[in-house]
Amino acid sequence: MHIQGITCVLVVTLGSELVPSLQPNFESNSRLDNWWDAHRLPPLLRPKPARCEPKDLGRGDTFRLTPSLFDYTVLSTWNASKPVGADGVRVQERVEYRGQHFSSCYVNTARFEYSLVEQTQTVNVGVECPGNQTVDYPIYVSMQTNMVFAVELNKDFVGQYYGSIRGIDSINETSSTDYRKQVLAAIQAIATDSLAIMSKNHLSSPALSMRLSFNVDPDTAEPIPRTEALTYVNGTYAQSFPSEALIYVNTIYNLVNTAISAVNLDLLNNKTLNIFKNATFFHSRMVKNPPPPPINSSNWAEGFQTFYYGNLAPGYQTWAEMLLDGKPVSLGNPTGLPEQSAM
Repeated sequence: MHIQGITCVLVVTLGSELVPSLQPNFESNSRLDNWWDAHRLPPLLRPKPARCEPKDLGRGDTFRLTPSLFDYTVLSTWNASKPVGADGVRVQERVEYRGQHFSSCYVNTARFEYSLVEQTQTVNVGVECPGNQTVDYPIYVSMQTNMVFAVELNKDFVGQYYGSIRGIDSINETSSTDYRKQVLAAIQAIATDSLAIMSKNHLSSPALSMRLSFNVDPDTAEPIPRTEALTYVNGTYAQSFPSEALIYVNTIYNLVNTAISAVNLDLLNNKTLNIFKNATFFHSRMVKNPPPPPINSSNWAEGFQTFYYGNLAPGYQTWAEMLLDGKPVSLGNPTGLPEQSAM
């Protein structure tokens, strides 16, 4: 009876071992079977992969989208088909992600922050996904991403993206029109302008911190100022930018506009105007940002190197001016974008 049972097992498994066995003796010149020579179990007996579990989404979750440019942190989620409570407050809940695309999402807020202590500049970009009411499960998502810029490579957004030993041309030898190269080159150039300009002594007392927040038009990508503040090293606090600090406005707008378009590109938002997809819009939104009189160019954007493109080329006063001239990349026709933006 036992022999019959063993025979049945061998017939079903076609002679394959259900449990791998070790060699009884080791010989240095023994030849082991290659993995492609090994007997495999018949298909019906092979273990099957586990079924995919539905993915849920809720406050505090962090994820990337298919284009893989930014990390997003979820601020709020809810099922948009459910009514608002009697108190007028919609209750947050974890929602099921069913593979919906993020192309209907858009940038709706932005915030610029400068810190003398940290030696950083940060652009926070808020994103809203309103939820498509025509589908049976519309989910609303509010999320944000942060870009930190610094002169230290391992502290800077672009430096962290590539790592300390990788150059900007190292993405699989892609062309100069590759969307990742275009976005990261533009961000690096404009951030270098901002870091250089705000490091110089232009004010009556150095700025300890600056903050400027915006609402962003979902159609035009226009940043609309909402709040602003500046604190001097001597302790003076201003709820609006003093007139002497207005020389930094173009610098801030260039950086914020670049960040807004970069995030909208990562979302594959085709509704909103975008400097990376429309050269005309790029030239209308970006300004050359030369030094205002009586500031000399040597006391403006000069003296700071980008991580991967070196110094300003002769004849240019800012990286914004170079970028508008198609250097180091020409914006307006990115390639390599995936068809859909999904988790």
